[in-house]
Amino acid sequence: WSSDVCSSDLQLFEGKPLLGAEVSFVAKDGRKVTLLGNVVPRIVDGRVVATKGFFQDVSEQRAAEAALARGQAFLDQFVDCAPEALVFLGNDGRVQRVNPEFFRLFGYTSNEAVGQHIDSLVVPERMCEEAADLCRRAGNAEIVNVETTRRCKDGSEIHVSLLATPVRMQGKQVAVLCIYRDIRERKQLEAQLARSQRMEAVGRLAGGVAHDFNNLLTVINGYGRLLLGKLSPEDPQRKAITAIVTAGERGTDLTRQLLMVSQIGRAHV
Repeated sequence: WSSDVCSSDLQLFEGKPLLGAEVSFVAKDGRKVTLLGNVVPRIVDGRVVATKGFFQDVSEQRAAEAALARGQAFLDQFVDCAPEALVFLGNDGRVQRVNPEFFRLFGYTSNEAVGQHIDSLVVPERMCEEAADLCRRAGNAEIVNVETTRRCKDGSEIHVSLLATPVRMQGKQVAVLCIYRDIRERKQLEAQLARSQRMEAVGRLAGGVAHDFNNLLTVINGYGRLLLGKLSPEDPQRKAITAIVTAGERGTDLTRQLLMVSQIGRAHV
């Protein structure tokens, strides 16, 4: 017999009935049996001379309750330890439950969030129309998977991926689960990659222009020096040809700088 009944012996001996008594024992075949019922004292001449009990076997019910409790404990552990921010919403968009990661990501405690509409908590004002559409779709049992911007308690904005999926019981939608994942680091890497790709494109363009321009200057400089070699120092055309050669040499210096830019651009990719 369980200790609950043993601790109630005094109550029975005082002539008071024991209601809702629960006793557990192990049956001969090894099964745990749980009984629930009432124990009534029999009183003769003002003294308790016996007791009579009426019990119902609630073993299956208690086993089901224990299994449900284990399942709830597992769910609570899963929600609390999840690496993403989890939010359970009613079909009206109001917060029913959040996990610790939601507090880390957005700054709202459970007490601050529960009962509030999710849009009033984390949606920037300029994105209210987008958020209202997402909330409507999720409330209509549609799975939503988007990348968007959301607002933290301190007013800062972050990039997140948002997955909203309906929660159904017995074929009826009873809630919406929203999963927010912080993608700021990925967005930063994507921006760095885009900048690197732009620098590579500039480098390739500069390199191509420099090579083509250098080919033209090779012809100009070559023929200019050839003409200078054929002109006497007193020739009136010498000054003009010298200016052409000087400009060609400056152009050659520019092509070297362009080549350096192209090499720097590619080195940073």
